[in-house]
Amino acid sequence: MDIRVPVSLFFAVLGALLAGFGLTTASSPMYERYSLGINLNLWSGLGMLAFAGALYWLARRAARVRSADAVGSDRDQAPRPSRREAGVG
Repeated sequence: MDIRVPVSLFFAVLGALLAGFGLTTASSPMYERYSLGINLNLWSGLGMLAFAGALYWLARRAARVRSADAVGSDRDQAPRPSRREAGVG
């Protein structure tokens, strides 16, 4: 399994929790007092969700390329010589 899949899941879970907290506390006066009126919890959570989606998409795209390459390369290419036959090592 590609490492990007569990990392994207981690960011998705944390991003969802943070965005959910930002949504539930959207009307709180703490944002006016401490963060210039910007709901940092919501925006950080949405950013983490976007990053998780991009990471997951990249992992799935890499898996498709690897599987398509493995299927096509087995039939189209001659077998590679071993290191001893090639004179390496």
